[in-house]
Amino acid sequence: MNQWINNTSDNSKPFFVQFISNSPHQPFTLPGNFQSVLLTDYDELTVNDKAYYKALHFVDNALGSLIEQLKTNNLYQKTIFAITGDHALERMLLKESTLKNFLMISAPGAITQSVISKRSIDHGDILPTLASIAGNNNFGDYKTRNVLTENFQTKIQYFFESNAQPHYWGLKDGQYKYLEQGYNQEKHLYDLNIDPDLQHNLALRDEFKQQTEHYAKLTKSWYIQKHNDFLTLFEQKPLVKENAQLYNNHQGLAKLKVGYLEQRHTAEENRSPIIFTEANTFNPQAQVAINIRWLNPKPNETFDVYWKGPKSSFGKVHQQFKQSLTIDKNQSGILTRLFHQQPLTIGQWTITIKQNTRLLGSYSFLIDQFTTLPANSTNINRLKSVNVGLINDSTGFTPKNTLDSTDRIDIQTIWFCEDRFQRFTLVLVSPNGEGFPFELKVSPGICDRYKKLTPPQALQRGTWQVVILAGEQILGSKEFTVQ
Repeated sequence: MNQWINNTSDNSKPFFVQFISNSPHQPFTLPGNFQSVLLTDYDELTVNDKAYYKALHFVDNALGSLIEQLKTNNLYQKTIFAITGDHALERMLLKESTLKNFLMISAPGAITQSVISKRSIDHGDILPTLASIAGNNNFGDYKTRNVLTENFQTKIQYFFESNAQPHYWGLKDGQYKYLEQGYNQEKHLYDLNIDPDLQHNLALRDEFKQQTEHYAKLTKSWYIQKHNDFLTLFEQKPLVKENAQLYNNHQGLAKLKVGYLEQRHTAEENRSPIIFTEANTFNPQAQVAINIRWLNPKPNETFDVYWKGPKSSFGKVHQQFKQSLTIDKNQSGILTRLFHQQPLTIGQWTITIKQNTRLLGSYSFLIDQFTTLPANSTNINRLKSVNVGLINDSTGFTPKNTLDSTDRIDIQTIWFCEDRFQRFTLVLVSPNGEGFPFELKVSPGICDRYKKLTPPQALQRGTWQVVILAGEQILGSKEFTVQ
């Protein structure tokens, strides 16, 4: 950069230089020839903290070198410096320490007095501010402001947590901070003047109900507008500003994440729950899972998921898959896996979700042979529960632990929904140990399955058992008594 400035210094035209350093970002990589010595006062720091401070030292050193180069070329007094960051050390949290950032502006030839301000601004305000220092006071629009003007007014600022779609979102309006958890609509309101640590939720108090609902509508409208604008831009169509619709009236893809399905066995639970763990890198043998959240689905709404592997040196894609999924109006999402017989190709994969020809979203992940395959992510048991009872046309299924010898047997199985047709074996075991096998079919998108068994003669009295098998693996069982 110094060499470029040295070669450009004879040019009378103004120039712009953007210097981005990744050094203060994990893993805090520094040039091999850079030496940074910490004083003995820092001996109590952790290894990670020391690496971070060394990275800051490197950035300070680089900026110092840049300033000296500008002075050598008689450009220092003509230069405006703006130094900022993209986020604090913490991420994925909406605490004040995360949302707050820093901005330092220095203009040796234009600003002579130091000013420290606590004004709340956006990154979009930086450009019109720098333009104003350079003499252009007509730059920007109603959304961006020169932060150095005397009549500067703080505006409502919106934010959300996530790489793509919000899990938490909210706004900051002066002293008030509003937060909402995106999918259960749990609302939080705090007064930062008296509660900067967010300990007392004002949304629970009646006198703040109206203010809380007002902020909720503003936040939802803001997000939906930005979401629609993004999709329009992604499809390479002209941006059209329309009135934002509320979150509750919005329909379509809300979140797409990639990870593992893990079955964590605990002694406290009769059934081992299936947990989705987000990840970006997978072993070639992994069954990669996707977690899709959908807003207000229509009845039996369908969409396609395209899995595309990396290209070879000849430009050919060796592996690509397509899943057609259906979501019902009573569902909020789908959790499913990619089933494959051969190891996945090493390299970058891309998931694309489309509805007809419309692109709804995409996600990329990496297949790496050195990534460990989680032990709990294989042989996932998709069966949630087995129940024995009776089905009535008016009341539906009623579980029963005891049946009469002449009763019809209705067996309910509840599953983690799959995207494909599956066959299992249901075995009815009598009190004397004799087994009666039946085929159990589970269709795509069906989470509960009922099997009606009408015995040709009275059932033997005693303890019976229903066993569900996948091959030779026992998925679950249920005992019941015939009297």
